[in-house]
Amino acid sequence: YDNFLQTDASVNQGNSGGPLFNMQGEIIGMNTAIFSTDGRNQGLGFATPSNTLLWIMEQLKANGKVVRGWLGIEVGLIKTKDDPSVKQLAIVSMSESSPAALAGLKVGDVIERLGNISLKNARRFSAEVAATAPNTVLPFTVHRDGVVISADIKVAPMPQPQKQKVDTLPERTEKNDKNWVDVTELGIKGYYDDVNQVFVVTEIAEDSDLFDKGIEVGQRLTMFNGKKVFGVEDLRVKIKEAREQNDVTLQFNDDNGVDTVVLNLKDN
Repeated sequence: YDNFLQTDASVNQGNSGGPLFNMQGEIIGMNTAIFSTDGRNQGLGFATPSNTLLWIMEQLKANGKVVRGWLGIEVGLIKTKDDPSVKQLAIVSMSESSPAALAGLKVGDVIERLGNISLKNARRFSAEVAATAPNTVLPFTVHRDGVVISADIKVAPMPQPQKQKVDTLPERTEKNDKNWVDVTELGIKGYYDDVNQVFVVTEIAEDSDLFDKGIEVGQRLTMFNGKKVFGVEDLRVKIKEAREQNDVTLQFNDDNGVDTVVLNLKDN
């Protein structure tokens, strides 16, 4: 659900989370990403718009997490039979037992109306559905084989993705022993993958903060306080430096995406 402002302001590594100002000194976004071949500013930066940030902030205050609306469908623009130059939004795939399926919608239905959700394009449609509060009831109208069908659909909370379990992890051998480490400060054990330059979690203590925050065996620690982890010794140095800070931000990833967690090492 990215929707970035593009800017040529000087945005560099480590600036993520900082404000993007307009010429009147107003905050219009939060610096989020850059396009760069060497890690330095090359005049192409991206910021999350402030109206998106405000929506997320209210979500966090109310729920402690971001809750998005979900209908269980994917949509795309298709050409109409009467006029091939005209395209309409239609359902191209649907999840079983989803709100859309329970409402009687089918793949191939051409959407004529769905509450006040924009039908301009698939990207805007998905973003507006995601921003709709769960349990909202939306009236809809679709065309199906020349028949007009109207009914209501109830928006559900978007399901959380299920993490894929890692079945096999490399064995600890005399050759790779130097890459294995027990990170007691974080409550995890693992090894550093030199090829992919990531720290792979092989064990996690059930009484650790990371376990409580949903981190699992097989996930890969890629960033420590916004900086890449370059080996076991580098990780130890970063942890030692972080002892003097209030909070540290860790970024883990797996096949389903990225998890970002905040810890306070002083309490551990």
